[in-house]
Amino acid sequence: MNCLEKLRKSEKLTQAEMAQMLGVSASFYSKIELGIRKPSRDFLIRIKENFPMCDMNIFFAELLHVTCNN
Repeated sequence: MNCLEKLRKSEKLTQAEMAQMLGVSASFYSKIELGIRKPSRDFLIRIKENFPMCDMNIFFAELLHVTCNN
């Protein structure tokens, strides 16, 4: 998920730091960021709780793009 990587880097966080903030393992977080796993509803809620300024529409747009192109 390119948008997740952009968000993390804009906050100057490592994958491990971001994972810790979101309450998931670094491995799980990495798989979501790389697009290997899709984020759950709870994961997206944690993103919004930790980054209230984040426009969540970008996550859904990216997910829809991937789904429609497969």
